[in-house]
Amino acid sequence: MSNNLPALAGPAAPTAQFVCHPAPDGPTVNAFLFDPDGRDVLLTDEINAISADARADLLDRFAEAALAEGHPFDRDAAERDLITQGGEAARRAASQPAARMADPAALLSRVGLTVVGERADGAAVTHSESTGRTRTTPRVAKLEFEDALQLVGSDHAGRLVRKRTNDTPPGAISLPELKGALALAASAAPEIDSGGRGRGVWPGEGGDLLINDGRTVYTYDGLQTADFADHAVGGHAVLRGGAEWAGSDVRAAVDGMTPDRAAAAYSRLLEITGQWRWERPADAAVAAAAVVATPVQAVLRHRPRMAVLGPTNSGKSTLVTEALTPLLSGPHRFAEIFDDATAAGVRQSVGCDAPPVVLDEFENSSRREGILAMFRVASRGGRMVRGTPGQVAHETELRLMPWVLAIEPGDLPAQDRNRQIELELAAPPADSPDPELPSVEELHELRVELVAAAVWAVRAAEDLALAIRRLAPADADRRLVESLAVPAAFDAVLRHGRDVAPDVAGKVLRSFLEGRTVDDTASTEQDLLDAIFSAPITVPGMNKKVVSVGELVAEQFTGHTTWLGMGAEQLGLNGLRVFHHPRAASGDRPACDRGLFVTPLVATTLLEGTSWQGVDVKTILKRLPGACEDNQAVNGRPTRGVFLPLGALGLCGTLPAADPAATSDKDTLAITG
Repeated sequence: MSNNLPALAGPAAPTAQFVCHPAPDGPTVNAFLFDPDGRDVLLTDEINAISADARADLLDRFAEAALAEGHPFDRDAAERDLITQGGEAARRAASQPAARMADPAALLSRVGLTVVGERADGAAVTHSESTGRTRTTPRVAKLEFEDALQLVGSDHAGRLVRKRTNDTPPGAISLPELKGALALAASAAPEIDSGGRGRGVWPGEGGDLLINDGRTVYTYDGLQTADFADHAVGGHAVLRGGAEWAGSDVRAAVDGMTPDRAAAAYSRLLEITGQWRWERPADAAVAAAAVVATPVQAVLRHRPRMAVLGPTNSGKSTLVTEALTPLLSGPHRFAEIFDDATAAGVRQSVGCDAPPVVLDEFENSSRREGILAMFRVASRGGRMVRGTPGQVAHETELRLMPWVLAIEPGDLPAQDRNRQIELELAAPPADSPDPELPSVEELHELRVELVAAAVWAVRAAEDLALAIRRLAPADADRRLVESLAVPAAFDAVLRHGRDVAPDVAGKVLRSFLEGRTVDDTASTEQDLLDAIFSAPITVPGMNKKVVSVGELVAEQFTGHTTWLGMGAEQLGLNGLRVFHHPRAASGDRPACDRGLFVTPLVATTLLEGTSWQGVDVKTILKRLPGACEDNQAVNGRPTRGVFLPLGALGLCGTLPAADPAATSDKDTLAITG
């Protein structure tokens, strides 16, 4: 029996072939024969002799094939012709260039489905009217009946049948018809990123904010909220579903937020954090402002990592469990709190949501290096690129402002120490009273006000954070300034309103920087590498799509061809070459793992117009672990440069094997930019 069933008609039909169908109560029946021009169909006399169920199954398979090939198909008319008039009538109907078929969207509407878009890997993203959820179907052709029931939901399950029979009710849709309609509708839908906008606060269109509260989604334009009925925003699917995390109280508070109301909520939070003994008194305000910023972390350009440090008896556990956790997670427990975790575990738990993330006992974690690398990606909204057996990269966007708890910071590289804001607690005197905390109910009420204040303040705070960096002392660590500018801006906006002057926020930033020193050794080379990975490249042939160097590097390591296979060429034109196979020893050069070869050309191409333009790239990057000068061909021309082994690139996770065919679902690559 042939599994490649042609469509009933159409100028694009395949060449002549027999298609056979086994009758359950007799020998195999020759069912259809297409001639070479794909227009005439002949049916054998035996077609009318098979059972109704067998005939229905045959039509199911032809409907699926017709939809998959893009041919229109009217099942009811075809079945009527087969039963009442036999092969000759079917032959005449099928010889028409465009036979009849219901619109795929109309078919899907029978079971309450709307196709939101299609991912680059061919997965269909759908929204169900019955469940209110947005789901992704990776391979429509493999959809089973039980999967389809889960997709459409209970309200429309009665309209879905495995296959058509004489008893199939009007308006029903069979599984093959559903799969074909999904495939066709997805192919015509806009392409969307593989990430998605799950629960949380996200950038919307035209400067608006998008608040996804599970099944309720709305926008905020700085003045009022409005229901959001679409299923995609900015090329991302809006993933409805899951428990609410904010509730209607937060939306009402957003609509009613004023400068005085925001200042009152923030003042109450400062009273709570001010009850602990901080090594730097300003850290009470840093902690409070960071608590407010965390719910809107996905909107921020830069997301610092918050580290609460303190010895035993400093009150760290009380602060976290009885104050920070209720304020960050709320009664709906919208937070990911880990005592022990891997980078993959954190990433998979977060998924496409933007919840607060808290990791306890972080200094004792044996998996800290991988988690830190993931957090470096998350600080600027980078993407985790994961290989799949189908040889198509799957990307997850990370926008996290994580909280880590530890007794001491541990032995961190400079690039990680500078990315984290350390809030140090001191042990209080023995006769000090315990902090007086509000009840859980009062904390939840305060959280409603603080989340609403964050939504109200974030756009002004985001612009302010960028403006006040230049107001920091000239000798302050650049990364630390970038990180502390976020809570400083929120503090200023919450105290003084959205029109607060930058000079006022600049004073707050300087007070937050007092008493903080960071060893900046070896940070320069990491900053340069970050700047290279973040640099944009315009890919020709894709409507001049702009991608980051990091994305093109990811393509080379995973063996995918997302950018029309132009990654190696575009990297070469800008002075870079990826070695995605281990390199044998040659002459004085030792054997090397995979890595990146960087030439001085990047200083005048990728880094043009930045503070790195014209720098001595080789001298700076040679400071990275394992880096060595080398002579390699780039775009066919031998040139001197520096080879950076994989371990020096700050890439997170387990990279694919050198053979792209060996890539598994566990292969992960993190790229900033």
